[in-house]
Amino acid sequence: MKRALLKFFDRTNPVMIRILTSRGHRLISGGLCVIEYEGRRSGTTFRLPVGYHEIDGAVVVSTSIAPE
Repeated sequence: MKRALLKFFDRTNPVMIRILTSRGHRLISGGLCVIEYEGRRSGTTFRLPVGYHEIDGAVVVSTSIAPE
């Protein structure tokens, strides 16, 4: 099951990132954003679509799949 989810997100994440960084982002950006970070060892830049919510004045960020 987890392998199927990973395959699904491998295909949909680039689409979501493209939409969220385009002019049309307002169509789906309520509660979604793109986090960009640099790999500590590799120096590679990663972009990840995430969900966010404000709870009691704090922003909580969630990803699609929890690590094992």
